[in-house]
Amino acid sequence: MPAAVCWGDSQTVLHNDSWHRLLGGEQAAPLKKVWQPQWRDVGAAVTILLNEGEGRTVRALDLENSRYDLSLVPVREEDGRIGGFMQFLSEFVDHRLYGQLVEAKEIAEAANVAKSEFLANMSHEIRTPLNAVVGIAGLLNQAKNLDERQKQLVTTLHSSSSQLMELINDVLDFARLEENAVQLEETEFDLFELVHRMAGILDVEARQKGLTMTMRYAADMARRHVGDPLRIQQILTNLLSNAVKFTEQGGIIVSVSGQEMPGYTNVRIEVSDTGIGIEPARRENIFEKFSQGSASMQRQYGGSGLGLSICKSLTDLMGGQIAVSSDPGKGSVFTVIIPLKKMQAEAAPVPVQATPVPMMAHDTARQHRILIVEDHPDNVLVAATLLEELGYNYDVAVNGFEALEKFSSRSYAMIFMDVQMPEIDGLETTRRIRAMERERHTKQVPIVAITGHASAKDRENCLQAGMQDYLSKPFRMEDLRRMLHQYVRARLSH
Repeated sequence: MPAAVCWGDSQTVLHNDSWHRLLGGEQAAPLKKVWQPQWRDVGAAVTILLNEGEGRTVRALDLENSRYDLSLVPVREEDGRIGGFMQFLSEFVDHRLYGQLVEAKEIAEAANVAKSEFLANMSHEIRTPLNAVVGIAGLLNQAKNLDERQKQLVTTLHSSSSQLMELINDVLDFARLEENAVQLEETEFDLFELVHRMAGILDVEARQKGLTMTMRYAADMARRHVGDPLRIQQILTNLLSNAVKFTEQGGIIVSVSGQEMPGYTNVRIEVSDTGIGIEPARRENIFEKFSQGSASMQRQYGGSGLGLSICKSLTDLMGGQIAVSSDPGKGSVFTVIIPLKKMQAEAAPVPVQATPVPMMAHDTARQHRILIVEDHPDNVLVAATLLEELGYNYDVAVNGFEALEKFSSRSYAMIFMDVQMPEIDGLETTRRIRAMERERHTKQVPIVAITGHASAKDRENCLQAGMQDYLSKPFRMEDLRRMLHQYVRARLSH
């Protein structure tokens, strides 16, 4: 803080470096010279201080393109007389303006909260009906008794609904990143299982194009790490989807390796394809927003041009790096390096060829009843039809109270629980089911959330309520099959 001592009423006898840098002058500079264009205000304050013996403050003095408050504090001699005074400078604060700034800040923060709530609600409102469109299109696409014209129409419907799903996901994710609404979580997860699961899901689309999907996991890589699995899954989904989209023959390879560092691992994920490749001029801005090569490529392949920008933003958010190398006409390799905290080292399974999860035999599936808790009739139709296709019996509850009533009177192998419902929502319904299980001393029934909300916080809320997993709308038969395979079969093995 700039400070100086003035003895008597006219001469500065001592000042610190901060004072000197701001006002200059010699140690014995006359007070009037130091405050020369503000002497009228300062001189009046000094006169009052010396006459009345009380400290004074001179506000809003202009110094070096800034404004300061000058505080004058009397210094008394042993006999009580005022012998001089001390001067202190502090940055001027316009409290009226400060109040306006605080109010503006609060309004901006409230607007951000409202925007986040709007995005969350919009996500739910869009994904819920889209789930019915994607689900029904997928079911029709598997129908056997269609003529050629019907097959063409259904294939177009299925393809268009999938593209719409990708576009909506990209736009909503982009909006969250733009407003810094994405919050990373730190949780222990199985990296091998995550990569294998995502490769398996995209393998279905790859096979439809006659492509191979191969996963390679380094033998010396640990499986379990600490990080944000949802965001890593998001990056991997974008890269694998692009690889399938831009590859017409050959295949895709996803490779995972790592470099051990003290306390963490630099995990390296590579997605390579034998697709169309990227021209050198296009590679320079490939991670920028709305960048997707030429206009003709945009028309041919569609998409929002946001996927790689989202990958870049999420990678940066996790303290990682993303890069691409490509040979036009031969393929591309996208490399993501993310620092993840490591858990106890363990040997990884032998690298495998990613394949879809096998369907449980119908006669076995029929032994297990599933409870669908969903208030949207179209989504009930989709989920019920998918379960029928997979060979499961099921019951439907349209709200939380009905779900509790059915659960209390019947045994279920698994529950698919919508989160946003009238009366009591899926989170509270799950808590009550868990309380009933504790009272009965019975084993927990697997509960998987099915919801249009898709943020890490939503997922965390589901897990904290007692759910085992989380399925975001819109989902496909392959997603539902994997959940059933993972939880129903796992429950049978214990």
